[in-house]
Formats: sequence, structure tokens, C-alpha cells
Amino acid sequence: MESNRVEIGINKLTSGLMLAVILVFFVLIAPRLFDAGGNLRAGFVLLMSPFLLFALLQFALLGRSLLSKEVQLIIDENALWLFPQRDGGVQVDWRDITGLETGKYLGMSYILVKLRNPQAYASKPKNQRLAGAFTGNMKSHGTPIVLQTSSYNRTHDEILQLLQNHGKG
Repeated sequence: MESNRVEIGINKLTSGLMLAVILVFFVLIAPRLFDAGGNLRAGFVLLMSPFLLFALLQFALLGRSLLSKEVQLIIDENALWLFPQRDGGVQVDWRDITGLETGKYLGMSYILVKLRNPQAYASKPKNQRLAGAFTGNMKSHGTPIVLQTSSYNRTHDEILQLLQNHGKG
């Protein structure tokens, strides 16, 4: 039934705030790139280049996510879908989910999706970035699927309630 399908996108406010922090970083760093005579301070640029490159990459990724209308999570009566619009999207059938655990780390809420056979899901993603995340989650949490709820456009409690309600069916 299409009426029971819930599509969840990214939290644009969080991405926007992170983008603002990166812009402030550039505003604070830019004057230090040049000396009083307007010459480029090569030593400072060389020292800061890893930070500048990282900030530029984050700026590009966050800008892309702000413009994206991509659905990150679909919850319906049959399954939980992670990144359904990507090649490496993963479908997790409700019968494979054995439980949900919530927690907080560094002020961010998350939901651990406990699975009957976590190793099978850890190797499922075709997308290398998602596969790397699943492998890291397996090592640190014992399950490949960890939903960082602050990154979605729904609250932690709403997502947990949706998962619990749909998982019963």
C-alpha cells in the first residue's frame, strides 16, 4: 500500500549550519593568506592546505546536499530502504530486523538497527562509500545499519516511532 510509505530526506538546516561554519572558516583564514604587501604567504598556505582542501570538499558536498531532493530513507510495510535512489541503495526486510536500539554520541542521536544476519547486509552495498560505512558500523556497533537521526528531516522520536510501527506489520 502506497499510503503506508514514508519518505525521509536530509535535514537542510543541519547542512546549512555546517555550510555557514565552513564559510566563516574561509572568512577568518582568507586575510592570513596574504602579507601586508599583498603577496601570498606560501608557508601559511602550505601549512593550511589540508584544512583548506577538506573545507572545500565539505563545502561542495554540503552545497550539493542542500540542493538535493534525494530521499535518504524509505519506510514502508515491507522494508526499510536506505539511499533508495542510489545504485548502492539497500533494502532491509522487516523480518530480518530483530530490534532497535537508541543512543547518543557527542550530542547526536542515533538508532542501531539490529539484524538477524548482519554480515549478509554488511556486504550488500554496491556503493563503495556505503559499503565502507557498513563495515565501520559492524566493527564499532555490531550492526551495519546505524541511522544518525539528526541528518534526517524528521525528529529522532518520529523516526523511531515510524520504524516501530511499520516493523510490527
